[in-house]
Amino acid sequence: ECGSCYVLVDGKPMNSCMMLAPQVQDREVVTIEGFAHNQKLDVIQQKFVECGAVQCGYCTPGLIVAAKALLAVNPHPTREEFLVGMEGNICRCTGYNKILRACELAADELSLPRRRGLPTPTGSSAAASSKVLRGQEAAPTKEFK
Repeated sequence: ECGSCYVLVDGKPMNSCMMLAPQVQDREVVTIEGFAHNQKLDVIQQKFVECGAVQCGYCTPGLIVAAKALLAVNPHPTREEFLVGMEGNICRCTGYNKILRACELAADELSLPRRRGLPTPTGSSAAASSKVLRGQEAAPTKEFK
C-alpha cells in the first residue's frame, strides 16, 4: 500500500494492487498512461518534470494520479490539503518538497482560465476532499521535511 500503483477508478484513486479485475468491471479505470493527450504530457506530469519531482520514478505515477484526483475535487488546495491528498503515497528519494511544488504549480496553471473570468467550479474543504478521494475520514496530516 505505497500508492505507486494508484489508478483512477470512477475518478477516485485506488491501489490497483489491492483490487481484482471483477471489482472494476463496468467501471471507468484510468492509468497514468491515460493522462497524456496527443503526445503531450498532462499539466501535472509536466510540472513534475520541470520541478525535478521525479527521481527514481517508482512513486511518480501514484503521486500524479493522487494530485489529479485532488485537483478534480479541490482546484485550489492549500499545501496542507496537498499533504492530506498525498497521504498513502511513499517517496524515498525527493523529500516531498519538489513534489508539493510541482502540485502547486500545476494547480496554478490549471486555474488560469478561471482567473481570466471563466466560471469556477465549486470547491471543497481539505476534509471533504479527502473523504471524497478516499471514501473515509481524513487521517491526521504528516509533516514532511
